[in-house]
Amino acid sequence: MNKNEFLSSLKDNPLPVVVDFWAPWCAPCRAIKPVLERLKEQYHGKVDLMEINADEQPDLVRGFSVAGIPTLVILHQGKETARVTGAKPPRFYEEMFAALASGQTKINSSLPWGQRLLRLGGGVLIAGIGLSSGSWLLVLLGGVVMFTGVYDRCPVWAGLSSFLRRGRG
Repeated sequence: MNKNEFLSSLKDNPLPVVVDFWAPWCAPCRAIKPVLERLKEQYHGKVDLMEINADEQPDLVRGFSVAGIPTLVILHQGKETARVTGAKPPRFYEEMFAALASGQTKINSSLPWGQRLLRLGGGVLIAGIGLSSGSWLLVLLGGVVMFTGVYDRCPVWAGLSSFLRRGRG
């Protein structure tokens, strides 16, 4: 099944749909699975959850430009309204399903400030150790860790990821 076939099957669905891209070997996917299953039952008839095994549906993974798993794509009437990549705390998913069930289609998936500061601080520490020891690999790693703390606020990243999603859709 390709992305267009998948979306056309959802176009007439009046409910918000959460598409969970996962894989059996993915530890974060397995960690959030019980939470998502519970919420699927709790919000039955209000929010639909569709699980896509990334190993079995590579065309859908490419079609939705999924770069990492777990990735949740929120659709309303066949159109993407939000995307969440990476495992989040159970409370995040509970709030997300509650918001979707109440009619909200845009989901704020940005990092909490505590996590953001932890990633920025950890990245600075790793890069600092790399600079003092002359290890450019650690400097690079520190830069990547710092970027994970701000990527959701970066306009260049937002434009690039939006362009890539449109190009494959």
